[in-house]
Amino acid sequence: MSADNWAACPRCKDNKVDKVAELEKQMEEAYGKVALHVYRDMEQALVVARAEAEKGDSGYSRDNTFREDYEIYGAEKGVITVSYGGSCTVCGLRLEFQEDHPFYPPIPVQMSTDFPGTPFGRGDTIMIMTQAELGNEVWRQVLEFRGKLGLKAPELHDEGLAGFR
Repeated sequence: MSADNWAACPRCKDNKVDKVAELEKQMEEAYGKVALHVYRDMEQALVVARAEAEKGDSGYSRDNTFREDYEIYGAEKGVITVSYGGSCTVCGLRLEFQEDHPFYPPIPVQMSTDFPGTPFGRGDTIMIMTQAELGNEVWRQVLEFRGKLGLKAPELHDEGLAGFR
């Protein structure tokens, strides 16, 4: 199986910057205390380290050590699955995850609540539905009821109720 992408590893980038800082510190401490040829070798090592640290992400290079594999599938079943895995072949930095996002048929979201001093103050589970599912008149009544309870209006998005401001 081949990788979907090879990228520059962010941890390796940081390690290269740290190496430059360390070499600069070593040179500062060594100035006037080591033989000239040793100091020149340190200078050369610093030049190389700076060049490595300053490389950009311009397409494929041997610095692209972070392998990324990913898939997106599932529309025919009504649940989109996003699967990602990535790891660096040099430092071992790794990330893997898979998420499923149901989108059809639309399913109301259940949310456990705890609103002290309200009918929902017992940690009841209530159904959260979109404005389109409730209809505009019912939605207006929900917002009016929330206002009477002193609760702020929910944020609306195309997919429905997302949270409270």
